[in-house]
Amino acid sequence: MHGKKVGALDVGYLEEKPTYDEGPFLVEERDLINAVAKRLGRIVERKRAENELAEAYLVERRYSAQMASELDLASKIQQDFMEASSISMDGLEIMASWIPAHEMSGDFFSLQPLDDHRLSFWVGDVSAKGVPAGLFMVLINTYLHAELANLLIPGDALSQLSLDVCELLSESEQFTTLFLDVLDTSSGMLTYSDAGHGHALIHRHASKTIEKLSATAPPLGIESQLIDIQKEVGLNPSDVLLIYSDDITETMSPSGELFGEQRLMDLVKNHPQSSAAELCAAILASVEEFRQDSVLMDDQTLLVIRRTDDAPSEINVGVDQVNV
Repeated sequence: MHGKKVGALDVGYLEEKPTYDEGPFLVEERDLINAVAKRLGRIVERKRAENELAEAYLVERRYSAQMASELDLASKIQQDFMEASSISMDGLEIMASWIPAHEMSGDFFSLQPLDDHRLSFWVGDVSAKGVPAGLFMVLINTYLHAELANLLIPGDALSQLSLDVCELLSESEQFTTLFLDVLDTSSGMLTYSDAGHGHALIHRHASKTIEKLSATAPPLGIESQLIDIQKEVGLNPSDVLLIYSDDITETMSPSGELFGEQRLMDLVKNHPQSSAAELCAAILASVEEFRQDSVLMDDQTLLVIRRTDDAPSEINVGVDQVNV
């Protein structure tokens, strides 16, 4: 060993570093340590990712719960709005059914007495689904409730409504069908406007025939200015008026067959003595039986109005009806 001397001491060993032969054992130990370190690193990263995912899941659950709560509240408000429309009036039997397919419905109806012998009512269907449909439904319902007291003529009310909502509907790429009318219970005169709805039938008790009321205008949101959009037709004692949304006739069986308008008309003809409530229940039961276990794809609305047997007078007024 060579080195420097400090006094009588040889200190060379302090300057020379020892070397060792890295045998197989040390190599394996080093590789094992590296492998463990890498695995620990992956475990740490995975744990971090799991924590981030869990946090995101909790945020999503809180958001979903909030959205579900808000939708439940909106749905309840909408349902209360519909139930508030149930009324009775001398000379009429009235039964309505409103079955939403989702939390928010695009179908709507309302019944509003104008005085002791005049009743306004309407049935509509917004093309949108979910929350947008619910908002448009509330908008149109609120407008009609407010304006019909001043605009007692359905054609005037519908024309003004079209001017006010056409731009809004067009911008959102939506449209709304609407059947709007005023019925004079003392005379049986029905004055109506139909903006592309096309789902209104009258069963004539005396002749045992059915008349289909034709549309008088395109759906709201298609054209802003509507003119000459009002017609009149008479309801005699025991005649029945049906207004419904398209899913009544467009309900599909498990095999893909449509319930269809003809099946509905035959059903009405087969219940000539039924009350409004009985006829409404029979139609809904038949539609549900036809659908079986298939999912309800769209909202279902049905309004049945029967002029009672003891209603005064008979009139025979009809414009552009289609006898079927």
